[in-house]
Amino acid sequence: MPLQFDLVVTIRKAVQWGLKAVSVEPDTVFHMPAEYSIVGCKGQVHQILVNLVQNAVDAMSNSPVRRLEIRLEAGEGTARIFVRDHGPGIKKGDLVKIFDPFYTSKPVGEGTGLGLYISYGLAQELGGSLQVQNASDGGAIFILELPTQPVPERGGAGD
Repeated sequence: MPLQFDLVVTIRKAVQWGLKAVSVEPDTVFHMPAEYSIVGCKGQVHQILVNLVQNAVDAMSNSPVRRLEIRLEAGEGTARIFVRDHGPGIKKGDLVKIFDPFYTSKPVGEGTGLGLYISYGLAQELGGSLQVQNASDGGAIFILELPTQPVPERGGAGD
């Protein structure tokens, strides 16, 4: 059930969770207001963000610059969360299939290929979207866009 929650607190907790198993923590930079409330499903938002943070950290495992940037931008009726790593970025051919089930760029045995697929589906269930692009100066940027109020559910036939 959608409830009001502070998105800033949820983002910070998700980043903490995503970094729990990391041996060398990246330099993490937040660009967010002190607080920002939305109405939605906090658990699903948290799950998406933990996945994005874990993927970002994995992408930077061999990078000389281990910097994770989290940005929250508030718009008219939407909140956009940017999760940026400073890894090698995503190969152009992989950008179109990165949200497909069982797709992974990780070595065999290190990824199921379901995390981004599930996150993409959760974002849509929340009435939002999940997109990815490469940064011009390297690394990948995942953009989670969420409505600030719940999206009305569609009814059955006859609505």
